[in-house]
Amino acid sequence: MAYTDFNWIIDRLAVGGFVRDSDDLPFDAILSMETHAPTLLRDLVRSGRVEYQWRSILDGRCDEENDEIVRRFDAAAAQMDAWLRGGRRVLVHCFAGVSRSVTAVIWYLMRYRGYSWEQALELIKANRPGAYPDVRFEIPLRLAAGEDLSEEWIEGRIEAYCAGLRAMGWERDPSEIWEALEQQGTFRRERAAAG
Repeated sequence: MAYTDFNWIIDRLAVGGFVRDSDDLPFDAILSMETHAPTLLRDLVRSGRVEYQWRSILDGRCDEENDEIVRRFDAAAAQMDAWLRGGRRVLVHCFAGVSRSVTAVIWYLMRYRGYSWEQALELIKANRPGAYPDVRFEIPLRLAAGEDLSEEWIEGRIEAYCAGLRAMGWERDPSEIWEALEQQGTFRRERAAAG
């Protein structure tokens, strides 16, 4: 059975979920943002049919510090750019094709194609409606891009993110997000009793 859990975002760049079958893949290069490297791709990679990079990053816990998150997404974006400039058809995937892979493609579009975060996300959602990048990736990356994000803006973005999760049946306390951002070194709240 052919792999179908992907959507083309721009010419030769697709976002997808976990690759469960390596038959008839329409890609020359695969960038995995999955927590664990998919073993089924080994034969495909060994055959020389695709180039492959694994750029693991945890979604949902975000234990990495802010600089490490930015470094990992910078490396992923640079790899996409190199492959695309080389004429490759690229798949960026994670488990569900919702957060990690989407964030990587957003970051590529921002760094190499001049998109804003909103423009890149809108483009991806137009092609992959379930795209929902983790705000604990979004905020460090937007700060790294030079955006001046106020505490009030971040608070509103966290609230909107948690409301979106609730609508999908997931419960996430906004104070947990703030705590994660503070542990990552992304942002420190100014208000002593906030949250």
